[in-house]
Amino acid sequence: MTTVSYGKRGELIKELDSPRFLLADQGNYFSLPTLKRSRYDGFFVFNETMYRVIDSIGTGESPERVEVHPNLINAISRSNAITYHLSESSLILQAKNKESFTISLDCRQSYDTRKFGKNYKILFYHGLVLVTFEKQSDEREDTSGGEKEFTLFIAIKHDGSFIKTDKWREVAYQTDVERNSPPADWWVYDAVRINAKKIVVTAGFHRDLVVKEAEEKFSKPVNEADVTDEAALTFARGNLHALIANNSLLAGLPWFFQNWSRDTMISLKGLAMMGETGMVKNILEKSVMQLTEEGRLKNINNKGYETAEASADGVLWFTLRMDECLKLFTRKEKLIISKILEHNFARLWKAHSKDELMTNGHKQTWMDTDWEDEGRAGARIEIQALTLRYLALLCRLTKKTVYADEEKLMRKRVKDVFFREGKLWDGPSDPTQRPNIFLAYYAYPKLLAKKEWEIVFDAALGELWLDWGGLATISRHHPHYSSMHTGENNQSYHRGDSWYFVNNIAAMAMNSVNPRKYREKIRKIMEASTKDILWLGVCGTASELSSASQQTG
Repeated sequence: MTTVSYGKRGELIKELDSPRFLLADQGNYFSLPTLKRSRYDGFFVFNETMYRVIDSIGTGESPERVEVHPNLINAISRSNAITYHLSESSLILQAKNKESFTISLDCRQSYDTRKFGKNYKILFYHGLVLVTFEKQSDEREDTSGGEKEFTLFIAIKHDGSFIKTDKWREVAYQTDVERNSPPADWWVYDAVRINAKKIVVTAGFHRDLVVKEAEEKFSKPVNEADVTDEAALTFARGNLHALIANNSLLAGLPWFFQNWSRDTMISLKGLAMMGETGMVKNILEKSVMQLTEEGRLKNINNKGYETAEASADGVLWFTLRMDECLKLFTRKEKLIISKILEHNFARLWKAHSKDELMTNGHKQTWMDTDWEDEGRAGARIEIQALTLRYLALLCRLTKKTVYADEEKLMRKRVKDVFFREGKLWDGPSDPTQRPNIFLAYYAYPKLLAKKEWEIVFDAALGELWLDWGGLATISRHHPHYSSMHTGENNQSYHRGDSWYFVNNIAAMAMNSVNPRKYREKIRKIMEASTKDILWLGVCGTASELSSASQQTG
């Protein structure tokens, strides 16, 4: 067990079994496990994609106590106290007493599980240790051999002495076994052992810049930021801010380090609330220029991860956020945006509407997996609500009555098709209860009267509510319902697992419809989300989801 506390005062404190900690800055991150390890732990740098640099940097002694701060981690053992801090592309370690650290490297692109073609060279360079890593193709697992793929430089600045280790070592990743995420057995390179009090490790693709940053970071003290009274809120803000990289927003760390249009648009509200209005406007402006011929936004735009496939809801979340953020644009800019969005809606409706409803293909909604089902192809409730919000935006932007008329007709059509026997169906022929009804309310509360929404919420909560403070992603009575998370196997992902972003949108919806009636459920959702950020999964970091039957991180 490890004692985990938050801030200098340590008023929030708990004993945890195998906690994990994460620091992130501008897309780079450092994940520190205490017992069970993963190939996604260690030090990673982001440069259009994610690169793993360090597998581990340690003393061999596990901490007994860890203090978590917004910008650093203090790991305290019987013999020492080590502070970890991440700044740009540099990992900074400061020990209370001189300590021997083994630096084990695993340089590769994050998703790359090829074993061969890895070449390390270690030099003493300008007063620091410089590791040059070159990745080459290898005929044992590639179509060719000896072709250079990339070169990565690692500068290690320290105040002690070092010994070159130069040894390969096999490691096992227990966390990946539990997540059904192979490979769980791997080989890493023990590069050096450094005896020092302070170490800075900087990684990048330009040697001189890497060396310069290491020198600069080594010369500067690390200022500790304390936790405010609302610790979960402090870390939630920090989590979102840490995903900002290259003027875009990463979907999530450690493994969703791409710019997903849907995730970005959902998260823009938080950025705006944090005062990042310049970035919000920039992202919205870029998105206007990225609309496809069919009126959608691509799922992913990162170099090397671009998808021809476009989500059904990415563009609709974009127009919702545009509706909320119109005040950021000048009158002239609004006129330009108005013309583009008018033309885009016509293309979108022509390409994807059927029977006066907006449709989507297989796995094109936020529930983008399948498991012995159709992957929600067809017309889906939250897609209709988001489309209605798009029409409302066009009406507001253009002042044209045609859009008000279309909105009115579509609203009636959606209500007639989806609102049946006191429930909102998930699809025209699919009565399955899912939490998408809360997304529908969030996007377009005018679809139903408040009393009707209350009836709908009650029906859904009866089938979806989880006593620990969450919502299942499918009715607990459905044959596809999975009570426990199945890892990288998709079975439970959208057929049971409880998603925190949906839970919190549901809490906002309930608070809007009848705060007194739903007070207890709103409280439980808030408490569960707070517990998740502080004590589950990665301490101080929000999880994506939990198992349905019991809260997990």
